[in-house]
Amino acid sequence: MDVMPHTKKGQGLAALPTYVQIFVVAGIFLGVGALILGEFIANITDAQAIAATQNASSGLVELASFLPIIGLVIAAVILLSIVLSIRARG
Repeated sequence: MDVMPHTKKGQGLAALPTYVQIFVVAGIFLGVGALILGEFIANITDAQAIAATQNASSGLVELASFLPIIGLVIAAVILLSIVLSIRARG
């Protein structure tokens, strides 16, 4: 499935709602995952299981720390799409 059709200039903005939905869903999944792992850590007694869950939790937090950068890239792409679509009309 081609999300960004390349047949007409400026059509990249038509896929904008899809990108925003993917970004929001990723943030929700990361937040819920962090909550679930936090509950697991609180209820586990085995030391190896606690270490594994803490490693998974820290990996999830590290992945979530990239969301602002991804959002900045998405915003830059949107701005470039708007500028290029205006320039193509003019």
